[in-house]
Amino acid sequence: MSAQKKKTSADRPNIWGMISRVAIAAIDKGQWLASLGFFILLILILRLPEDSLLVITNKLLDLISRMSILGWILWIVTLFVAFLKSKGTNEIHNKEVERLSQEKRFLQEKLIGNLPSSSDPNERIIIFKQEEEK
Repeated sequence: MSAQKKKTSADRPNIWGMISRVAIAAIDKGQWLASLGFFILLILILRLPEDSLLVITNKLLDLISRMSILGWILWIVTLFVAFLKSKGTNEIHNKEVERLSQEKRFLQEKLIGNLPSSSDPNERIIIFKQEEEK
């Protein structure tokens, strides 16, 4: 029988480990301020007395029922912003791919000499055969 590893307190899941992992993931993804705001709001809600929490909840529900169009407007705005961000990210990606392609081509030309004008593998074979004959 193999010796079993004893679990230490660091191996066991706990609330502080979970908070630490969530905080690190939020920092990595650039969502630190949003998660910090959420945790502060959560702490404030947990510290409120029951009576005031009930009053705030009722007022919030009344506001939501009267302003239902606001949710649709925010949804459309969110879709539009996500579309613009996606389009911008795609442009950045395409520019970077083009830059890398030009850099690769420059380095290949520096190493090999003249490269074919296309990426057709048959054309490359012909050029390499011509170079070998020389």
